[in-house]
Amino acid sequence: MSQPESPLHPWLFQVTPYLEESFSHFLGRFRRANCLSSAQLSPLLGQRS
Repeated sequence: MSQPESPLHPWLFQVTPYLEESFSHFLGRFRRANCLSSAQLSPLLGQRS
């Protein structure tokens, strides 16, 4: 049986959002967990920095 494809790259650490956490705080924790700058994160999200 095959594993479902994840939209995230396999080297990214997944971060669980906290209850009532804002999206900007979640992205900050995600960036720190994965050692990404905002400029590096923008292309992954399809947004400009």
